[in-house]
Amino acid sequence: MNFNKARTLYFHNLLMIFCFYLSSATVTAQNTAIMRDEWYQRSIKNTYTTAPIQEIFKRAEVNKKLTVGVIGGSITAGANASDFQQTAYAPLVVQWFRKKFPQTEIHFVNAGIGATNSLFGVHRVDGDLLSYKPDIVIIEFSVNDQGESRTKASYEGLIRKILKSENKPAILALGLMDMQGNSWQKYHLEVCNHYHIPYISYRDALYPEIQNGNMVWSEISSDEVHPNDRGHQIISNLVTHFLEEIFNEKTLPVPLTQNRYEQACTYPFTHIDNPDWELTSRGWSTTHKGKPLEFTVKASIITIMFEKTINSQKAANVYVTLDNGKRQKLSTFFKDGWGNYMYPEIILDSDKSESHIISFEYDDKSGKEFILHNIQIVP
Repeated sequence: MNFNKARTLYFHNLLMIFCFYLSSATVTAQNTAIMRDEWYQRSIKNTYTTAPIQEIFKRAEVNKKLTVGVIGGSITAGANASDFQQTAYAPLVVQWFRKKFPQTEIHFVNAGIGATNSLFGVHRVDGDLLSYKPDIVIIEFSVNDQGESRTKASYEGLIRKILKSENKPAILALGLMDMQGNSWQKYHLEVCNHYHIPYISYRDALYPEIQNGNMVWSEISSDEVHPNDRGHQIISNLVTHFLEEIFNEKTLPVPLTQNRYEQACTYPFTHIDNPDWELTSRGWSTTHKGKPLEFTVKASIITIMFEKTINSQKAANVYVTLDNGKRQKLSTFFKDGWGNYMYPEIILDSDKSESHIISFEYDDKSGKEFILHNIQIVP
C-alpha cells in the first residue's frame, strides 16, 4: 500500500467514523451468518502458540474472573453495527466467553477509537487498556495503519507493551480490509510471526470470494470500510471458532508423520491364575521354569519392556512367542552397561489392529530373574 493511498484511506476512515457517531447504522441486525469451512481455513495466517490462550482459559475456571480487552480503530469501536452490544464483533466475542464460562465474572474493556492507528494505540494503551489488567487482548489496526517502517515499529511496540504488562495477557490479532482488499496485515504479520501471536485474517477469508464473484462487498458493508452486522458477525465467528478449537484442544497441526502413536497406551496388568509368575508393582516376574505367562492383546504395534541387568549371574533368558509363531529369545544381560534399565523390544509392527496372544516362557537356571515391566500397545 503506497503512502498516498494510505493517507487517503486514513482520512476516509476519519470521515466515516464521524458519520458513525452522528447517525445510527441502518443495517438490520443479523444474529447469524452462514460460514464456509474455507473461510476458517484461509483466516489462519501464521504459525503461532496457543499456550497463552489455554492459560487464560485456566484462569477463567480457577479465578472466576476474566477481563477481555480490545484495541483498534472504528471497527473495534463498533462502527456500522446496528446495535453495539448485540451486533458488533467485540461484544459478540465477549458473549462467547460468557457462554463458555457461565460461572466466571467476565469484564469487557473496549479501547477502540475511530480513525486511529497503532502509532496512537501504542501511546495510549497503558491508560486506555492495560490499566484494567486484561487477560486477553484483541488488536485491530489493519485498515488504519500507515507507513511501512512506522507501522511495524509502532505495532511491535504495542505488542511488547501488552506482553510485558502486569497480567501477561494472551494476544490475538485481526486483519481486516477495505472494499479494495487493502490491508496492512502484511506488516502486522511479520511482527505477529516473530512473537508467535495468532493472526486471524477476515481479509483473506472473504476477499477471494469477492474476487471470484461469489460475494459482493455490499453483503458485508454499507460503506467502503466498516462491516455491517453480517460483517461484524463473520469477524466474531472467525475469532470464536479459533477460540473454540483451542478450548476443545483441536488446534494441533496436521501430523508430520503417519501419527501412529497418538493412541498409544500400556496394557493393564491384572491378576492371572499362574503359580509360576508373580505380579507386583514392578510388573510380572519369575525366577524359575514353569507355566508360560500369556496375554491376549488387540493392537497394531506391540512393545514389551523388560528389565536388563549388568549382573550376568542374575540375568535370565526368556522366550517370547507371538500367536504360536517363532520363539524370540530375550536376553536380560546388559553387557558393558552402566546399570539396570528397562529395555523396550518391539515384537509387532503391523498396519492392522488385531487380537494377538503373547506368551513368555522362562528358559534358564532357577534363581535368575526376569521382570516384565509393561506391555505397550498402539490399538
